[in-house]
Amino acid sequence: SNPTDFEYFFRIRYKIRKVLLNTGYRLEYTIKDNYLKVADLLGGDFFVDKENFINDPNLADPDISNKNKIVKVGDIYGYHYAAKTLRNSVFANLEYRIANWDFLTGIKLAQRSDSRVGYFSNAIFTNSEGVSKTQLGFQYQYKLAAIYKLNGRNYFRGSFASESLAPNFEQQFINPAWRADVLPNIK
Repeated sequence: SNPTDFEYFFRIRYKIRKVLLNTGYRLEYTIKDNYLKVADLLGGDFFVDKENFINDPNLADPDISNKNKIVKVGDIYGYHYAAKTLRNSVFANLEYRIANWDFLTGIKLAQRSDSRVGYFSNAIFTNSEGVSKTQLGFQYQYKLAAIYKLNGRNYFRGSFASESLAPNFEQQFINPAWRADVLPNIK
């Protein structure tokens, strides 16, 4: 696997008397190139790229555009696909402090999209090559907290949080090395 990541993040902090506002934005973009690569042939010169678990020899080529592919050291074989993920998120936290009390609240909203790009076309699954349909997901998170400061050493804290996470790439695609099918009714 060969990942390429890009991330952009900014945060703004603003304070008015006893209130602190902390807000920001985050962009994450990842392309993870997945493949099998020959590291060593253990004394051999080459091998033919065929799948052994398939009974029909007409379907045994991982890439039908390159049947009976001769594979040498450093070559990619078996499967080759990229997992693409884009995630945008915004957040805001608010803190209010008085005497012996601190009150905190926060929210986070995020949108995620995942897609698969297949570089090999196999005979078993018609959707193995090309760009898959983009899978969209929405995430949210919110939290509340109150802190009572009895003295300089003893604090009492009460917290509540709830979070919803969109499924990641590995939880959506069924056998992404060979096909672009996704699980039905993902939530």
